[in-house]
Amino acid sequence: MKIVAQTPTELILRDSGAALRVMGLFLGALGGWALFIGLAQPDGRGGIVPILIGSLIALCGVLLIVLPARKTFAFSRSERVFIIANQRFGRVERQIVPLTGRVAQHRAGRLPVERGHPGGDLRA
Repeated sequence: MKIVAQTPTELILRDSGAALRVMGLFLGALGGWALFIGLAQPDGRGGIVPILIGSLIALCGVLLIVLPARKTFAFSRSERVFIIANQRFGRVERQIVPLTGRVAQHRAGRLPVERGHPGGDLRA
């Protein structure tokens, strides 16, 4: 996660999914190695098992490289909103969460919040 912009009224964070892509690269290499072992076997000596397992592992690695979305989180103090933007395959999906209503509901006791729940402590 990287801080893109930080001002007294705004904070913008971006997560590019780099850790998932690195794991996908590792799985792709592991699957390629298993494929190589399977293809290097002499004919009829059980090379099909490493080929199948290597293919599945390599496919999972490719999917981990291609599928993770870029996520952008923006907090705006002046507009009192939290924006989540997911970008995948050139498409952007945005979700806007107003922050003023949440804090007011919490203070009034109308927002049930449990301890230990993510976002459970809304202290102003």
